[in-house]
Amino acid sequence: MFDIASLLFSDSSVVLFGATLFVFGAILCLTLLLKQNPKPVRTLIVLLIILFFLLLGMVSLDLFGRRTVYAFENYASFSELLSTHRLLIIQLPFVLIVSSIVTLIVYGEKIANDHAKEYRYAIIASVWITFLTFLLIGLESML
Repeated sequence: MFDIASLLFSDSSVVLFGATLFVFGAILCLTLLLKQNPKPVRTLIVLLIILFFLLLGMVSLDLFGRRTVYAFENYASFSELLSTHRLLIIQLPFVLIVSSIVTLIVYGEKIANDHAKEYRYAIIASVWITFLTFLLIGLESML
């Protein structure tokens, strides 16, 4: 019998990927609302720290997990190449998340002011670039 719950919870990387998508949804909403309501800056900082550790967990699963098991045996060399590419591209989100956290800690609720417009846009761009990089890593992991 096919059981969707056992399929989802059988692989820890799938659970980690889902949790990261959930946290990304909250972060994307909060970053877009920074101008109108700067009150949840602390919540955004906490969510970015959680995201940092979730991505760290994904890297540890990729490094210490099943690196030799590939979905399609015919494309094993291509999958191995993509796993090397994933390890190189995962470095970008770490830099962007840390810079966003530091910027939010420095500015706090003043990030909504007009003089911090460029920093606010940099945080929004960093989060979106991190999200797109995360999706790219997820797509590469499927091969």
